[in-house]
Amino acid sequence: MGEDGQLRQEVKAHLFTIHALAGSELGWLASGSMDKTVKIWDRNTGALLKVIDREKYPSRGHSHSVNALCWLAPAQSGPNANLETGLRRLLASAGDDKIIRVWEVSV
Repeated sequence: MGEDGQLRQEVKAHLFTIHALAGSELGWLASGSMDKTVKIWDRNTGALLKVIDREKYPSRGHSHSVNALCWLAPAQSGPNANLETGLRRLLASAGDDKIIRVWEVSV
């Protein structure tokens, strides 16, 4: 067990300021930045797992800074219940473009 306050990991994550972080129970860490991207990381290794941006999703990615992220609790029933099985989760993002987006994330 490490000492309190000991740096365990450092990741060069984004081109611009990071405004939001959210950890998931699967060991993923989502980061949102002024560079308009959402990135999904392996919390244990620091490896980049996925990038969500306008380059990959031209009509859906954020057009301005990403300021808030939240992993959504798994649905117990209903149309989205199966989205939370396996290694897939829902991630909500919001930013200066005034839009909340909900992403299905699988790695």
